[in-house]
Amino acid sequence: MGMAESLAWKFFRRVPAADLDELQAIAAEALCHAAARWTGYCQARGYNPWSADDPSRPEKHFPGYVGKTVNGRLLDWARHQDHVTRQARNALKQLQAAGDGLTEQELATATGLSVNKIREARAADAARPASLDYETPDGGSREGYADRSDGADVEGQVALNGVLAGFLATFDSLPAVQRVLLALVFHQELPLDVAAKSVHLQPAEARRLADEAVCSIHSALLRAVQDEGTGPGRPVLPPARRKRASAARVQAR
Repeated sequence: MGMAESLAWKFFRRVPAADLDELQAIAAEALCHAAARWTGYCQARGYNPWSADDPSRPEKHFPGYVGKTVNGRLLDWARHQDHVTRQARNALKQLQAAGDGLTEQELATATGLSVNKIREARAADAARPASLDYETPDGGSREGYADRSDGADVEGQVALNGVLAGFLATFDSLPAVQRVLLALVFHQELPLDVAAKSVHLQPAEARRLADEAVCSIHSALLRAVQDEGTGPGRPVLPPARRKRASAARVQAR
């Protein structure tokens, strides 16, 4: 257990944006998984880990197996945090290595990628998901959280803040039972029937309330995204600003 926690801490130092408690939980789960599979792993390979005739110190083999399992689970977790596929990520690395200021045709020649692949990779990178947790790790203001992502497109970040604020306002206006139900299902990842018991509801009634709440939030998000573009009462934007507003709407979705 000490080794698993140490590996989680070592991984946390490489990825400080991660949550240490979550990484330690993943490491502990990987340790249990390795312990459950260790005997079968050895038998499948015809090896007795407790053999007295083995001069290679058999007690060192299990920690090595645990270390590989824990590191593998932590890397799998890190890969799942990336909203871009591995293929698109490799394409983005090629584009970055090719340099800035090149046209799409020049990038295609330099990297060997097609123009469509270049556009798909850029679109996947631009459509990064936005966190609904405004609270910054250092206790900063909730309103400025979305501005921390890149800092390059201020207008797009302002639009994103407006969309997230619309979500929070709609969520806060829901009845307490619906808020708790959504938190149990989408944050705690509990099955709906288990969440229904926690709020003393029948599964059918809990599903109806959850669907109603999700539809309300979805409608509010759509209205907020439309309002951040050229909604009623807004002046028509110049082409450059209209393009940035469109990118902000894609990012918010």
